[in-house]
Amino acid sequence: MKTIKVLTTMILIGGLFAFMGCEEDDPGKLSIKTMEATGTDLETGEQVTKDLNAAQAPTDVPLDATMTVTFSKNVKAETVSATSLTLSSSKGEVQLETSVSGAEVTITPQSELARGTEYTFSLKPTIEAKDGGAFEGAERTFKTAGQGIVVPPQSDSQIAYFTFNNTTEDYTGNHQVPKTQISGYVKDRFGYVNSAAEFDGEDDIVDIANPGGDMDLINPSTTISFWFWTDLDDSHVSNGMFLMGATAEYGFFYEMGLLESGSPWIKVATRHKQHPDATTDFGSATAWGDAIKGEGAETGDIWQGDLGAMVDEQWVHFVMSYDQSTGMKRVWLNGTKVWEMNLSESDEWKMKEMHIDTASATNETMDVGIGFAGSSENHSTGWADYQTTVEQNANKTFFGYMDDVRFFNTALTSAEVQSLYNSEKPAEE
Repeated sequence: MKTIKVLTTMILIGGLFAFMGCEEDDPGKLSIKTMEATGTDLETGEQVTKDLNAAQAPTDVPLDATMTVTFSKNVKAETVSATSLTLSSSKGEVQLETSVSGAEVTITPQSELARGTEYTFSLKPTIEAKDGGAFEGAERTFKTAGQGIVVPPQSDSQIAYFTFNNTTEDYTGNHQVPKTQISGYVKDRFGYVNSAAEFDGEDDIVDIANPGGDMDLINPSTTISFWFWTDLDDSHVSNGMFLMGATAEYGFFYEMGLLESGSPWIKVATRHKQHPDATTDFGSATAWGDAIKGEGAETGDIWQGDLGAMVDEQWVHFVMSYDQSTGMKRVWLNGTKVWEMNLSESDEWKMKEMHIDTASATNETMDVGIGFAGSSENHSTGWADYQTTVEQNANKTFFGYMDDVRFFNTALTSAEVQSLYNSEKPAEE
């Protein structure tokens, strides 16, 4: 009986070793140990790492993030490709470049990720371990840092949009930028780095191609919206500076300066065709408008607030619109309507649609200049000639920061301007 027991035990032990040997031959499953995204923090500019494998989907993931996935064992490199790893959002799929080193897979997006956007990172079951171990697949979601692109009211009528998020390109893709000369990119009103354009007040300018002139960036009904920041104590402002324009008084321009009292003013000049009921034959004329001062009501001035307190060293939302159907020209600051006038019914003005008066201007270009009264190639007006101004060190170009410049071929209403302002302003603390 003892002999039989010993034999039985040996058989059992042998079977156990045989089973263990089979388990070692079985490669087992491939699993994820860690998953991280490393890149530049949009608020501090420093390198940060976000855990993509956390229980809760991470936010504020860097726009230039490189993702690293560490698996439980070495990965078969030929199973890692653009089809086995995908990164996508509502805007589409992101092109990726991948590399494998042992158990570590590095994924590098080939373009900067969109701001404030939800992304889905998918790893397909086609990925295998080097020893043949299978992978069940995985999916992770995260949200990138920054303010997402705001869809404005009447978005179908938005014909150009310059985010200035580390680029001067037109987000809509409709317009080229033949010249970019800025001091660089700075923090925007949300505190994100490289998210607004800096203008030095000496020769900085951004030219926007406007080949169509009328019915292109400038239309019979037009709205222009942007954010700006400036320092009223700087000599550039007291000297009087241009924020934006096209062909100076033959198109449109915005100018800002200081009164002797030190209080700021903003001039909003626009060119218009003759209204059918005009008593004089002028063909085209400029609605100069009384400068917005915030010092009591003047022609068109419907607001008596403190303009200095509103614009000094803080971000300001500026909107101008002209509605050809009503003849109303309006200006808003931070969602508040500060100026309006009916140009078609006024005894002084008998005007209709906005336009660029190329018949009256000479040596002109219809391109828009952000930071000046016209583009760098416009020579239609001596007092607003960019090259002459720069050569004379007149410091008439814009000094400060500019952000989120939008052009519409329609007139936004007060409610729509308020909606845009609320969507684009920082959340109140």
